[in-house]
Formats: sequence, structure tokens, C-alpha cells
Amino acid sequence: MEPSLPKPTPTPEPVETIDWNDGTIILESGKTYYWKEKPIHPVTKDIMVKTTGPEPATIMFGTPNYSQWADGESPIHPRFQFDLGDWKCNVSFQNIHLRNAALVDEAQPFHRALFKNNPTENQSGFIALINCTTDMQLGLFYSGQQEIQQVIYFEKVQFKGFMWTEIKANFGGGILLYGIDSVLQQTKPSTHFSASFSFSQNEVFSSKPFTFIDTIFDGWGNSSNIIYCEGMVFQLRPGLGVNSSVIARIPKVGDKFSMTFNGEFLSSNEVQLQAGDLIELLGKEQEIIARDRMVNPAYQNGNYPQDYKIPDISGLVPGENYLIKVIHSRADRLVGSGRYEGYMIFKYDKHFWTGTNTDLGLDYILQSNPYGVLSYHKRKSRCS
Repeated sequence: MEPSLPKPTPTPEPVETIDWNDGTIILESGKTYYWKEKPIHPVTKDIMVKTTGPEPATIMFGTPNYSQWADGESPIHPRFQFDLGDWKCNVSFQNIHLRNAALVDEAQPFHRALFKNNPTENQSGFIALINCTTDMQLGLFYSGQQEIQQVIYFEKVQFKGFMWTEIKANFGGGILLYGIDSVLQQTKPSTHFSASFSFSQNEVFSSKPFTFIDTIFDGWGNSSNIIYCEGMVFQLRPGLGVNSSVIARIPKVGDKFSMTFNGEFLSSNEVQLQAGDLIELLGKEQEIIARDRMVNPAYQNGNYPQDYKIPDISGLVPGENYLIKVIHSRADRLVGSGRYEGYMIFKYDKHFWTGTNTDLGLDYILQSNPYGVLSYHKRKSRCS
């Protein structure tokens, strides 16, 4: 059964502010409440929130279409709404829709979470969601200790969002997670966007802002931002502009570059070759038959080196640098010659191999894994 979530109101009208310090909070049936532009609320005592009447009330968190990348143009929003601190209290929501305000469609949306606590010992507490629907992450929870339990209970909850919860048992356990008669559906944000592109030798210009794919990963953790255009891949440098980005040089015929042989591939962060390019190496003409990103750990240095496969590696010494000369450059025809349709793509934990003999297809190039469900444990987590 797919969760059925209420649609956010397009143009919300202001209503009275919820006073979370009241302890017991009764919301009117069918009414929508807006929690906008507020700092994270510290929870220092028990809170119980419920709706009177048969139709659930809705609490909308945040300002619609908030841009996390706009400097000085948008209010600062907390990702977490409630700070449990050392979690010595109990919190419950009953018969309520808990909703994100409308999100910007991008590779790493500013999705909100309800709770977080401190990574400290000797914590105890209780959280309950009963008869609730939500598209928000439940929270980021650190265990307090094995002997003292922290309980997270959800019953008749319908969730549809990017991530349900993160649990980190940094003190060896103690968190009990109980779910009854609930439907949890994880969705993925968009990780690619069609656009048109134009190129100079060291820069690419996009018809759509690169903020769609700009993320905090920015080259770390097997992530990268790329453009796929005319059957070719262009890897973007860290620190994207709004509609332009510096790229490793698109070579011209006759250009010379130094490349390193790593035992299997040639690699470089100075030049951006393509499968099908021809180079001269040690006086011999060779074709670039495949290219891909370099893997960890060398990939995690922000310089975005890339690997290039050639058919004949005889005579090459691992770790040595070699001067190569470009004989044919497929991408050079794009430089200064108009606009071309393609995709900007946030790639996380995925390769972007292209080759001359095998075409893996567009679906392969567009694949990405931007979100997962994370849980650390030293003994075990119990879910029933």
C-alpha cells in the first residue's frame, strides 16, 4: 500500500504560532499550522501534540521553495526541528500530518527532520508517532547506553520521503525502535536535469543553474558532478558557478599534456579526453578506448583525476609521467560552436564509464545513489 499524503497548500496563510512550551498542545481538526523561519526548538520537558476531531491537523515546517544555496536571499532554516539535547523527556504526536513545505527539486533537497539528540551517555526518553503521515525524516538518534533505554515508537504511520531515520549506537546500543501497522516508503530525489550547454576550452555554460546538482559532497565520498552531452562525459570542478563551471581542458589537435601511468590506466586532471580520442605516446599512435572516474582514495582529493584506457601499455612504468600529444579530439568540435542538449548529473557511488566498443546506454550514465538508510550498531537494533 502506497502512503497517501496530503498535498501542501500552495499559498499558505499565516496562523497563530504553536507554543511548543505549553506541554500539551491540542490542534483543531483539519486546520493547517505553519512553523516558518524558526530556529531549532530545544525540548526541555515532555510535549504531547494531538488533534481534536476525526480529521488530522497539519503542521507545515519551513518556507516553501527555500533555496539552501542562495546567499543572503533566504532565511536560515534548521534541518532539524526539535533538539532533544541529552533526551530526558517524552514527545508524542497523534493524529497529525507532519509535512515539509514545498521543496526545490534538486539532487540534495533541503529535506527536514523532526528530532536530533546529543551523542552523550546516560540518555533516556520516549518518542511516539501515532496515526500520522509525514514526508519528513523522523530524526538522527544517538544511543545513550545499553542499560538505559531510548524508545522510538510509531503506529499507523505513513511515511513517503528520502530517509526515514538514522540511528547511531555510538555507546553500544540502547535504542529500541518499534513499528506497528505502518507503511514506510523511501523515494529518491532527482539526480539529473536536462539542459543545453555551450563550451569553451576550459569552461561549460548551462541553460539551467548548476545549483540543481551542487551538493555538500563536492568530490568526497565517491561523488562528482558531470555533464553528459553528445555521447561524451565532462567532469565539473569543485565550486560550481550558477550557470558556468570550470572544467579540465578540452584539448585541441597538437596539444601536449603530461599523464601518469598507474599500472593499468593513464590518468590526468589537466586534460579531459574522451573515448575515441587519438593520442601519441612514446612515438606511437593510440586510441582512448575507455574512460572512467578514478576510485578511492586518490579520487578524494578534489582535483578530479580521471582514468583513460589504451590498448597497448607495454613499456610503460607504473608511477611514471609521460608526455602525450593529441592527434584527434572528439570534444573539440563543441568549443564555440553553439549549444548542445544534454544532462547535468550528480553522481554518487556510481561510475560513468564510456568506451568505444560498448555502449552501456543513457540509463547507466544517469544512475546515482544520493541517499541511503544509515544505522550503526555494535550489538543489534530491534524492530518489531
